[in-house]
Amino acid sequence: LNKIKNQELLIKAFAKIHNNFKEWKIYIYGDGELRNYLKKLIISLNLAEKVFLKGVSKKIYNQFASCTIYAHSSNHEGYPNAVIEALVSGKCVISTNSLGVNAILKNRKVGLVSDCGDIKKFSENLRLLMSNDILREKYEYNTKKFTKIFCIRKIGYLWIDLFYEVIGLKK
Repeated sequence: LNKIKNQELLIKAFAKIHNNFKEWKIYIYGDGELRNYLKKLIISLNLAEKVFLKGVSKKIYNQFASCTIYAHSSNHEGYPNAVIEALVSGKCVISTNSLGVNAILKNRKVGLVSDCGDIKKFSENLRLLMSNDILREKYEYNTKKFTKIFCIRKIGYLWIDLFYEVIGLKK
């Protein structure tokens, strides 16, 4: 929970639309220096029964299994492991367009992207996926096709090809 991960954006975006989605809740995993600030923000926006700071989870895949959408609000990412984990779990993604995420989501039709810090657009994207089962199902279907590139066998063959290339051997 820090400024780079920008969970504040997610909380404020959800605050704009939560009255139209009474059954929806936000679960934020992780820990960090902004925990107390985010707790106070959640209370000040009257979201104490809707947004939960869950702390660190050693079984994050189980958490992905129980969620409907993965929302990623980072200002910056190197390689967005959490986005990949969500996609491999078959979840559609709402994200900011931090560099690492763009490389993964661009033109894949597995989620929606907004500019970093754009609460209005992030909120609109949340609303769209929360209210549109058909679009969500389409993106979830597309994740299954997309994540095949992360199959361990396929990655293994790519490594083998690279090693052959590096040492100058032909297969």
